[in-house]
Amino acid sequence: MSTPAERNLLRNPEPYDMALRRPFGNVGLGTLGAALRNGWRQLTRALAERRRVRRNYEELMRLSDRQLADIGIAREDITAVAHGGPAQPANENRAQVRPSHAA
Repeated sequence: MSTPAERNLLRNPEPYDMALRRPFGNVGLGTLGAALRNGWRQLTRALAERRRVRRNYEELMRLSDRQLADIGIAREDITAVAHGGPAQPANENRAQVRPSHAA
C-alpha cells in the first residue's frame, strides 16, 4: 500500500520532476551541460589556434631575411602572417632585401 502523498506523486509527478530538472532556477541541467560543453569546446579551439599561431611565428622567425623575401614576407609582417593575415605590399619606405650577385 502507498500513502496518499505517494499516490498523489504518482498521479502528478511534475513538481518532483521540476525539482530534479531545475535545481539552478530556470536553467535546467541539460541547458547547463550544453553551456559547459560549448564553453569547453570554445576554450580548446582557442588554445589550438594559439598553438598554431605560435608555431607559425616561431617557424617564420627562424628564416633568414633572404628566405623571407623569397616567399614575399618582410620580417615586420611575421606577426600578421602567423595570425593568418596577408603580408603588406612592399613600398619604398620598407627595407628591401636585394639579391646578392656573388659569383
